[in-house]
Amino acid sequence: MLNILIKEFIAVCDYLIKKNTRIHKGYILIGKDSVSELLDKNHYDTALNKLKYWKELGWIDAEEKRLTKRIYDGESGQYIPYVKINVSRYECMKRLSETGLNG
Repeated sequence: MLNILIKEFIAVCDYLIKKNTRIHKGYILIGKDSVSELLDKNHYDTALNKLKYWKELGWIDAEEKRLTKRIYDGESGQYIPYVKINVSRYECMKRLSETGLNG
């Protein structure tokens, strides 16, 4: 299961970076609904459970008891909840997968 989570995490991050998704202070910022839609494409588990695993593994930064972190938006003057994906964890896993060290 971990290997599947890693492959999907890398694929989602690759897609988001290719689509020029906003990156802020080392994190890809994406709405929970948008990332859930991507995670629901592979049906081995629910998007909600996958995000819970991502949080437990430290792949995303989130508030306690949430899967999102509120980020202040200067244009609207509001805090907006985002899934904050850790870019350095993604880069590390991608390097390991490319060298065949992920098993």
